[in-house]
Amino acid sequence: MKVLVLFVLSFFVVGATALAQNTSGGFSFTRHSDLGVGVAPYGIVAADVDGDGDLDLATANRNSNDVSILLNDGTGTFAAADTISGFNLPESITAGDFDGDGDLDLAVCNAGANTAAVLRNDGQGSFSVDPAVPVGAAPHGINHGDLDGDEDLDLIVSDFNDATVSILLNNGDGSFVRASTPGVGTGPERAVVDDFDGDDDLDLAVANYNAGTVSILRNDGAAGFATAATMPLGDELHIPAAGDFDGDGDTDLTITSAGSGLVIMLDNDGSGAFAQTTSVMLAGRPWAGHSGDFDDDGDLDLVIAEYSASRVALLENDGAGAFSFATTLSVGQRPHFVIAGDFDGDGDLDLATANDGANSVTLLMNESMPVAVEEEVSLPRAPRLASNYPNPFTRTTTIAYSLPHTARVTLAVYDALGRRVRTLIDAQQPPGRYAVPFEADGLPGGLYAYRLQTDAQAQTRVMLLLK
Repeated sequence: MKVLVLFVLSFFVVGATALAQNTSGGFSFTRHSDLGVGVAPYGIVAADVDGDGDLDLATANRNSNDVSILLNDGTGTFAAADTISGFNLPESITAGDFDGDGDLDLAVCNAGANTAAVLRNDGQGSFSVDPAVPVGAAPHGINHGDLDGDEDLDLIVSDFNDATVSILLNNGDGSFVRASTPGVGTGPERAVVDDFDGDDDLDLAVANYNAGTVSILRNDGAAGFATAATMPLGDELHIPAAGDFDGDGDTDLTITSAGSGLVIMLDNDGSGAFAQTTSVMLAGRPWAGHSGDFDDDGDLDLVIAEYSASRVALLENDGAGAFSFATTLSVGQRPHFVIAGDFDGDGDLDLATANDGANSVTLLMNESMPVAVEEEVSLPRAPRLASNYPNPFTRTTTIAYSLPHTARVTLAVYDALGRRVRTLIDAQQPPGRYAVPFEADGLPGGLYAYRLQTDAQAQTRVMLLLK
């Protein structure tokens, strides 16, 4: 299994490394490059598709009916690898090991053909396209998770014109059958998949663009879904971002309302019931969102794509789930989707946007520095690996460690047989405190060990993945 961070032009580099840097508070990003992809990239995903230990990129290009593959050289410099054609208005893309062969495949939804298609990876980053699976009308979003608890990855497709989500169950070999179509509000966008009610199965949250509502669908453990709540939240709702924003051990939500300009925070009470807490106003039609610890302070911040302003906004978390505007970063025209990942291998989270008005991907490299020794008197005298949180976990957990001095660091995850399944960090790092997200997509439930290796010593702890 490879590292995964859970969207009929050939590739070219539109812009070289930019010199402009935007710094505010704990956030510091440089616009590194703009990469040419197909026409109107609506979706983007980061995944190690060629198995070399760094994050590559794939985009779903709606108006050129193709998927672009960009391979990373390990430093955050990307090169054209392939353009895969034959789709019909592909609007969204996701990555996972759908056929169980140990490499990361892709899946897209075709809004013009009412289908979903899997792109099988040969292990080297070359893909073949499976026969498409019928879904509902005009699918706008695709995501994945083990919905029925059989230790393979299923697909969730949002059927925009049918007000349903199509549940595609995996037969175990990467082929899928449409099992059910739970109803949601009109105009559903891409679903978020997580265990919202704490019962160890994956539930769904769907933002309904036309209805102005968010649907919460609870899983019965066998991929049977029932509507738990329908929340009216504003005009033109878009893709939710999820994370434990207030540090209480459950998964909260944020919703973007392009019509009202609001980024809305929804607090989970631990049972899957959500209440609106605060909101932040953004002027540039907030679109997609992503969560991550961008300032390295141990809590989850937000990045929001502002579609009409051709920028992203960074919102800083106070540690208790209250967000404040920090800064904006210029990107390509009309950013439709934004993701985060450590693209340059330096241990912090960078950003990438899919810009449908510029036919490009903008890379923003994180230059934030960890807390220095002289500023952090509580650093240990030796490297220290902390317990991951939450533990047990169902999909995402955070591994924290501290370094008293500069060291070569490897942080890796191993399965119960001692096989390395993820390399999270492999870099020289300065002293400070670090928090590294671990996404367990594609891994079966069970015990895993994570090991911190430095110049001086190695430390190992155990975590439990529940599926």
